[in-house]
Amino acid sequence: MHGEHMAKGAALVEHAIHWHETAQQDTSPVLAARHADFAISYLNAAREILPDRALEQAARVDVHALHETLDTAQRAHAAAFNK
Repeated sequence: MHGEHMAKGAALVEHAIHWHETAQQDTSPVLAARHADFAISYLNAAREILPDRALEQAARVDVHALHETLDTAQRAHAAAFNK
């Protein structure tokens, strides 16, 4: 079961990164904000499945740095959307 959690956590992180990259490429502020929300949601889901330390091993990513990047991007897209 633990291996299954590791794989699912890593997959969720991959989805988070995918949606972050998609948001960065969006030309529509509405879609960018939505995709940024998806990114942070996938990361949060991964963090519910595994503790950060295990998630970092499974996904080979600094979870805190990724969260900060996604959070900053989400706020920027939301601000652009609200202008």
